[in-house]
Amino acid sequence: MAFPEINVNDAYNLLDEQEEEKTLFINSIIWLDKEINTVKENQQSQQQLRNLFPDVQIISFEAVFDSEEYVRQHNQDSLLVIVSGRLAQTLIPDIHDFNHIQSIYIYCRNQDPEKTWTSDFAKIRGIFTEMHQLVTKIELDQGRIEKTRESVSIVAFPVNMEGDSSLSVNGDLLQFQLLLDFLRKMDWMVCDEEDFLAFWTKKLSDTPNNISILNGFMNEYSPDRALWWYTRPTFFYGALNKALRQQNIETLLHMRFFINDIYDQLASLQQFQPHSKIRAYRGQLISVEELTGLEQSINHLVLMKSFFSTTTNRDLALFVLGDTAQQFERWRTRSIIPLKRVLFVIDADPSNTDNILPFADIGTNSYFPEEQETLFMAGCIFRISETRYDESEQIHLVTLELCSADAETKALLDGRKKHFGNDNSLITLGHILEETGRYDLSKTCYLKALDQLLNHKAPCFDERNIAVCYNSLGNIAELTKDYQNSLEWYKKGLEKYEETLPAGHKFIADSYRSIGLAYGRIGDKTRAFESLEKALSILRTNHGTIHASVAACLHAMGSIYLMVDDIHEVSNKAFELLHEALDIRQKILVKNDPAISSTLFNIGSVHRALRQFDEALLFYERSLNLKLKFFPESHPEVVKTYYTMEAVWKEKGDNEKASEYASKALRCHTHFLVLQHPNIIGIEHEIHSAASTDTDN
Repeated sequence: MAFPEINVNDAYNLLDEQEEEKTLFINSIIWLDKEINTVKENQQSQQQLRNLFPDVQIISFEAVFDSEEYVRQHNQDSLLVIVSGRLAQTLIPDIHDFNHIQSIYIYCRNQDPEKTWTSDFAKIRGIFTEMHQLVTKIELDQGRIEKTRESVSIVAFPVNMEGDSSLSVNGDLLQFQLLLDFLRKMDWMVCDEEDFLAFWTKKLSDTPNNISILNGFMNEYSPDRALWWYTRPTFFYGALNKALRQQNIETLLHMRFFINDIYDQLASLQQFQPHSKIRAYRGQLISVEELTGLEQSINHLVLMKSFFSTTTNRDLALFVLGDTAQQFERWRTRSIIPLKRVLFVIDADPSNTDNILPFADIGTNSYFPEEQETLFMAGCIFRISETRYDESEQIHLVTLELCSADAETKALLDGRKKHFGNDNSLITLGHILEETGRYDLSKTCYLKALDQLLNHKAPCFDERNIAVCYNSLGNIAELTKDYQNSLEWYKKGLEKYEETLPAGHKFIADSYRSIGLAYGRIGDKTRAFESLEKALSILRTNHGTIHASVAACLHAMGSIYLMVDDIHEVSNKAFELLHEALDIRQKILVKNDPAISSTLFNIGSVHRALRQFDEALLFYERSLNLKLKFFPESHPEVVKTYYTMEAVWKEKGDNEKASEYASKALRCHTHFLVLQHPNIIGIEHEIHSAASTDTDN
């Protein structure tokens, strides 16, 4: 079973989510230089810093005494100090050890710097003789510190019973990898470039500086500069990773070329870099609760849903931690969440390329080549091998080992890729989103694809795809319990298939099956069985008896019997049809195919209708285990199964067990929904009633 997703760091979600601009961990930049107001270069550099960090005060001083007084009086702020070489040795010893001093930079204009004395002061970030180097260094350092507040979406799973280091099948992994694979394959057209520009222009309309960056991107971007743009401090970095963490499909669709180009650059760099094992580091501030979750997940495996930035320079990773926790607490006065300093230690072997996504040292392609950054592709899998507290450095260490998916996961992933084929259209995206439970988004994809087809705007026109859209919209209507509309969509799909396909085609039979199920949903059992019998006849005549569509038809017929008023009269027939469907599916489908879990669930429902509760729970449990390997845990099918098992336990009179499964349903739902959502309120009601109601069944 999947463990809850760990968002490192959810503590920062208390920040204003509207704020997309760069936000520093400093309140003010203190600049001490006798010539601060007379040298033009100093004034230009101050303006440069204001442009980079518009929310930060820049306060200039000509006298050491005045600057030192300001530092002492503003001990609740977090300060960055720039000091001239002539005044550095006077000021720095007096202020260096103040907790609210984050970093110190020394600027020696027109003179050779004296470096020997600076080694005693850890907060000195460098001595510079060129102003542009100093500004670049500040931008780089603050970018590193900014990453400590960046959420890292981690989904944790236990390993299998044998303790293998490869990942056991899990729906979150499967669906995330399918989505990434699709985005990478989806064609990029000229009109997409126009959509990209319009999309970001609208989102950035209130930030002129970002509009300027966007225009520069449109004029200068090329695939071989993807990593340069990714590492440059712009809105692209944060927006892309946020979209990956939240699976914001609209943003990901507009940025899919960027994801693809980053992947290709990482793969190319990895190919030409040494194949020896590496150790990389990442400093991160996380909440106490998240740290506890990591400590309780030793030997569990984690899926990184966003790009994972690390450095091979341990000192750099430690720098961003520094006193940052205390500074951030001081700066973010709204927070009541204590933050812990964590150093992730990442071990990776580039020679092991089996099912592992690319990672590479991107220094030669980075906006900041001196950062020594190793970037891991979104979707990488790691094992948590160790967590411990280092007393001397006062940091928590979490060691991660790069892993691969196991054969079972790969087989299921390859099976789904084969199922979707090479089609990289909106229809396929709709199918993937449908499998993840994003029914509203999948419906949008189908409607947009249908509009393109009907108006001959589709990249590759195939009239049969109109029928595919109709049937897919019927599926969504059925899944959202809009049964009358689902029937109408299915009929339109059948009509289009009969216009474009030979009479015995499988798709025509599948349409009759869908229509039969829709009739059953609205209570017309006679027409339901007529349509299903017609579908079964077409299939057996043209495709034999051992076929996936035959199994689907038998499954549908067994399901219709579940809808009759007295199940006792037809239970034997329902069992016969469902078990026959199960036998076929287990013979010809990969063992974790969701169709198998669906049949297991319906067999359980027949047992439940007969009040054979123990047998029902056994089949529901088998169905649940398969669903968790295919669907994300928050998927409606998983939630429905938890809810159904809660109801059966309540019917058995075991309110404690009922409450346990209702709680699981609530936990899965809250993964994506806020507590005020009506579905959440309904499930909460079930928790309370299951725990408090003593029923005599």
